[in-house]
Parts: sequence; C-alpha cells; structure tokens
Amino acid sequence: MSFEQLVYKLNSTDWHNVVYDIHKVLKIELQTPKGFIRFIKEEREQARKDAIDRKLDRFLDAGIYDLDARVNDCIREIETINNFYNIALQYELIDTLLSSKVPFRYPNLCIAKDFLEDDSISSQSYNRLCAVLYQICNQSLSQGSKSNAGIVGEGMVRAIFNAVGLKKDVHFSEQYKSKKGSDTDFVLPCVGNFDESNLEVLVAAQLSTNDRGRLASSELKQGGVRYLVTGNGLDSSTKQLSSIGTQILQSFKSDNIRIACFEDEINLEKNRVQEMLNKSSGIAYKDYEERLNYLGSHVMSFAIFAKKLERFNNH
Repeated sequence: MSFEQLVYKLNSTDWHNVVYDIHKVLKIELQTPKGFIRFIKEEREQARKDAIDRKLDRFLDAGIYDLDARVNDCIREIETINNFYNIALQYELIDTLLSSKVPFRYPNLCIAKDFLEDDSISSQSYNRLCAVLYQICNQSLSQGSKSNAGIVGEGMVRAIFNAVGLKKDVHFSEQYKSKKGSDTDFVLPCVGNFDESNLEVLVAAQLSTNDRGRLASSELKQGGVRYLVTGNGLDSSTKQLSSIGTQILQSFKSDNIRIACFEDEINLEKNRVQEMLNKSSGIAYKDYEERLNYLGSHVMSFAIFAKKLERFNNH
C-alpha cells in the first residue's frame, strides 16, 4: 500500500489500523537531522541567534556591579526567546506546513499536506493526521530543549566574560579539544586545540546541575584552574545547589574544581546546610560540615568569578 493510500485510510472506519504506519513514515521526514522540523528551525535560526546576541551584547565591558542579578535577568530573557521559536513551531506546525513550500525531498510530507488541503476529507480524518504530526513534532522539540539548555548555559558564561571585556578567539577559546576526555566549553587564555601546556583556566557550563556534575568533570582536565559555572538557582534553572550530591562536591573538592553560581542561591544553600548541621550528629554532621566548608572555600558568585578572570583582558 502506498503512503497516499495509507493516509486516505484515515478517512475510513479502519483508520486505527494505519495510524502507526503513517507515524513511522512521517517521523523519518519530520524528525531526523535533515527532516522538515530541522529545515524550519534553520530558516529561523539566524533570527534567534541575533536576538540572543543582542541580549549578551548588553554585557560588553559593563563591569561586575550587580552582575549576578543581571545574568539572572538575561538568562530569563534568552529562555523567553528560545520558547518563542519553539512554541511557534509546536502550536503552529500545521499552519507552517500548509503555508510553506515543502521541499520535494519530503515526498510523503507533501502527500500529507495535500491530504490536509483536500476539502473532501472529513474533519475527523483531518484531526487524526494533525494529531500524528503534532506528536512527532513534540517529541522532536522535547529533545531539542536539552540542546537549548546547553546553549543557554554557554550564553550565561559569555555574558560573564563580556562583562569584563573578554572576547572569543582573543582572550578565550570555545569547545577546546584535548587528547583525553570531552571537549571543554571554554578555556583561557585563547589557545589552539591540544595546546595543553598553555592552558590556565578550564570552564564547563551547565544551566542545571545535579548528578550531571560528573559530566562536567570529564571536560575539566588536569593542567589548569577548573570551574563549573552552573545556573542552579536562576529563575530559568530547574535545579538548586542542594541538587548537587555531597559525594559529587567531595570529588570536586578532591579534584580542586571550583563552582561559580548565582549569589542568592549560594547564600540560600549555606543557610540550609547550616540549619541541617545544627540538627545533625555523627556521619550526617560530618557530611554537612564538609559541604559547608566546600561552599565557603570553592563556591563563588558570578561577579567574583568574573573578577578572577579579568586579568586575561590585556587591554
């Protein structure tokens, strides 16, 4: 049975026998790296990037006064930009499909579009095909939200760097490759890949950190001062500092990995741990004591982090 015949079965009483086959075929043309959803995203990607860059440019040489609050506001605005483009696709997929000139490389999607434009089909069959399309789209956007979180996390670090005049490919490098481990989000000073002898600072970025802190460790190789910049506690983050397990913080302390975080969240976590310390004894007391010590010695605000890196600006 051809795909066109499958689709027109949606207009019959045994539509439920073909809906999964239709889903399988359309998923290939919608959701793959070269699929229609990616095609639409790429059409709008430059506008999205430009909007985010305008937000980050406000930090250029703006200094560290009230930096933590400004980063929080900025990340919330970037999240709004990302949501705007995702929601436009998520809730207007059918309008986008019908108003677009669907490339011929998506032949089955072209058939689906013709079906939706066919005035002779029933409203039920129209809605059934729409439901299939939206289900695939939502699956794709859910996967894309993880990628967006990574982009926002890196934007958070760029805002901090901008505040003290640090420029990409002048003062720092991005996605640095080394012989071992994962790529590192940022390194200072600006060096070429594999130039480990000249590395001084390595920075991993995460919008929300819990057990994923272990992933950051694979980016932060030996050979320089190592930082995890986390958005925990920001309005746009789904996690707090309390979400990072004590064992992970102990491993960070052992590896001398420092954390830069939202100042208000640091104070909240210190107060929480101090309260738990006051109520605890034995092993629990020791764990809370070590956690509080780490918060005091290795965790700093975005402003303090920026101040420490300001020396790389050689102007």
